[in-house]
Amino acid sequence: MESPLISKIRFLDRAGNAIGIPLEWSGAQIEVLVPSEDWSKTTLSLQRRDLPLRLAKAPDRIYMVAEWPQSNPGNYRLDLNYPGGCEQRIVTITPRKISENSFARMLSDLEAAFPAAVAIALQRLGAFAGIDILPPDQTTLAQEVTRLHRAIDGTTTRAGLAAVLEDISKRPHQILQVYEPWVKVSQARRPHPARIKDAICRGYNFSPDNRPTSVLDTRVEHTFDVYENRLVRFFLHQVDLRLRIVTRAVLNAAPESQLLESIHSLTTRLARAKRQAAFLNSVSLLTDLPTCTTMVLLNTPAYRSAFQGYLEFRRSYTVRIDEPRLDSPLENVPALYQLWGTMAVIQVLLECAAEAGYRVKKHSLMRRDEGGLCFRVLPDGEPVVILVHPESEMVVKLIPERTYKKAGVLRSITFQQRPDIALEIESPNTKTRILLFDPKYKLRSEDSGVPSDEEDETSPPGVPKKVDIDKMHAYRDAIRGSGLERAVSYAAILYPGSEIRYADDIEALHAYPGESEKLTSRLREVIDLAIHKPVP
Repeated sequence: MESPLISKIRFLDRAGNAIGIPLEWSGAQIEVLVPSEDWSKTTLSLQRRDLPLRLAKAPDRIYMVAEWPQSNPGNYRLDLNYPGGCEQRIVTITPRKISENSFARMLSDLEAAFPAAVAIALQRLGAFAGIDILPPDQTTLAQEVTRLHRAIDGTTTRAGLAAVLEDISKRPHQILQVYEPWVKVSQARRPHPARIKDAICRGYNFSPDNRPTSVLDTRVEHTFDVYENRLVRFFLHQVDLRLRIVTRAVLNAAPESQLLESIHSLTTRLARAKRQAAFLNSVSLLTDLPTCTTMVLLNTPAYRSAFQGYLEFRRSYTVRIDEPRLDSPLENVPALYQLWGTMAVIQVLLECAAEAGYRVKKHSLMRRDEGGLCFRVLPDGEPVVILVHPESEMVVKLIPERTYKKAGVLRSITFQQRPDIALEIESPNTKTRILLFDPKYKLRSEDSGVPSDEEDETSPPGVPKKVDIDKMHAYRDAIRGSGLERAVSYAAILYPGSEIRYADDIEALHAYPGESEKLTSRLREVIDLAIHKPVP
């Protein structure tokens, strides 16, 4: 693949102004900087799907353009082929509804804070007898700094990331990569015989004497974008992300401690090593978790140290989460946000229940394996935890993805309803009450800036979408008990916007990773009241 000094691709907003990259779930245009007379001979694809190219007219020029579709966060590949060359570009769409720091905090909560807090709460409720689990706020910062020190500076038996980057930068691993650009016949060096048919199949690719004007030429170039370098960059990305999170935590908790000095020293050494390993800028990030070994990783000391350091860095948690989508977090932001909201509700419920004297009757949140405790939320419509109060005999069930059908003790009198989180509270001689929570990675009109026909145009952006609040009303009115009485006493969405309380116990709760104090406080109020007071 050719690497032109000047890219032939740039992005425009709807008004035609140049922008860096498209925003999350926001439409844009892709301008192809190729002469308009080559329009019929130019192709553009996104994720290997062709994008229709058209000619647009501006006051001073005619240019070639395609539509960029509204897209979730993730990495997207653009391939451009034009007469005389080709270009490949990876476009990274970052989350817009939450900040970069909030995104990092969400991942940190999912990987460490929530699993540890849930494990501790379950232990207080009677689970995990004989296991000593440290609370996440005890010695965590010191342990995290030590963990980062081992990753960056290494140990007595292996080099750290700083030394690895310095060593690799002197002679990074590279391979010869084959690519096939379209070139004029006179410029072809080694066209592969099997690819001649592609030139013939191009109906516009013929000269007046019926000979192809361009062919696919076979060429090779050195590239650093190989698995081993991707693993090093992925390790560097993980350490850099954790370093920023721990730095903020130290500044908030112990700004005058020696930990801050250690953090600054680690940051300086890592930044110096990153500058030396500038070749990593041309290396793409891994899309999946690195799990395989290669001869380079085994036999080259610097790469072997990087691999060993990465494995140690990933398995250092004794309580961990089993969530494959965390291996590709950028491509799974909405799903991970929903999981983050679900775990926030679970943590508050377990802590409130422990304080109220409940005991665990059954749970499927944690399982033991050879690595310690593994956390997993299975959205299969079954209770992930059942709590019982020994005196009042109240039973509390938390059920992700609970389906309420037209039949059963708890049913829907209209259509099938499936809230994200259902909290069912049963008391002797009383009706079952239900609390519902729906984490939604959505904001009203943030996608296009234009209200839909169903939304109130006077409402500002950054508030709940009308369809999501209507869904809460539908849950409340449709889900009934055995006597067809309303069973839902509270329904709320958790979303990255401002808190709004509607009538009839329907709310939109501010759920923003890194700013969860208000969410936790409101969840405590609602859940604590529900599990303490049976309703006659």
